[in-house]
Amino acid sequence: MGSILPIDEEKLRQFATELARDIKPPNHVLEEFGVSEADYDNIKEMRAFKAFYEAALVEWNAAANTQKRAKLKAAAMTEEVLHLFYPDISDRTEPLNARVGLLQTLAKIGGLGQQEVAQQAAGSGQFFKLEIHLNGRDSPIVIDGQSTNNLAPKLTESALADDEPLDEF
Repeated sequence: MGSILPIDEEKLRQFATELARDIKPPNHVLEEFGVSEADYDNIKEMRAFKAFYEAALVEWNAAANTQKRAKLKAAAMTEEVLHLFYPDISDRTEPLNARVGLLQTLAKIGGLGQQEVAQQAAGSGQFFKLEIHLNGRDSPIVIDGQSTNNLAPKLTESALADDEPLDEF
C-alpha cells in the first residue's frame, strides 16, 4: 500500500483503523502504509487521525464485535506464522496424522472451509411428523415438517388445509 503522505483522508482512516484493531504490531502497520516513525509522531497529533482512531477503537471494541474481532485476530496471527509451519506440514518424516491435524487446525483457525460445512448442515435439517387424533374424525390430522435454522417448522403437507371444519369440543 502506498504512503498516506501527503495526507489522504481515506488512507488516514484505514491507517487509524489498522492501528486501533491492534492485529499487527504498530511497526508493521507503519511499514505497510509507508509511514516513518517521525511522520507517525506528527500524524498522531492530527485532529482527523485522533477522531478516526477513536471511532475505530469504539467500533472494534464493541461487545457485539467480539466474535468478528477474535476471528480476524486469529486469521492474522495464522497468516503471520503460517510459513513457520510449512516445513513441518511438508516433512514426510513427520507422522501423517500430525501433519494433517496441523493443517486442519490452521484452516479452522483461519475459518477456511467452515462456510461449506455450515451450509451442508443447514440443508440436512431434522424432520418431524405430528399426528393429532380428535374424537369424531376418521383420520388424524397429520403435519410433516422439517426444522430450519430459525427452528420454525416448514410445513410440507398438512391435513389442516382441507375445507372440513373441526368438530367443537
